[in-house]
Amino acid sequence: MRHIPRAPRLVLLALAAAAMGACVESPASAARQAQQMNDISDQLNELRTENATLEGVVDSLHTVIAKHDTTLARLGNATGVVVVK
Repeated sequence: MRHIPRAPRLVLLALAAAAMGACVESPASAARQAQQMNDISDQLNELRTENATLEGVVDSLHTVIAKHDTTLARLGNATGVVVVK
């Protein structure tokens, strides 16, 4: 059996300990990440809700504009004024 000198053996041991330590995540860090993911999820849901509300408002405004266009066209026809669209 070949004998490994003491200094390289300590270096290998230190590298192995560092590699194992890097694989372990602290519970506090995991809890912070979980909380951040929950916060992001909540914000995305709020954005989806706000987006749906805004789409409803835009659809409503499209309806109002269409009614105004119809009213203006009828007034123009009744008075003989040319309405350009």
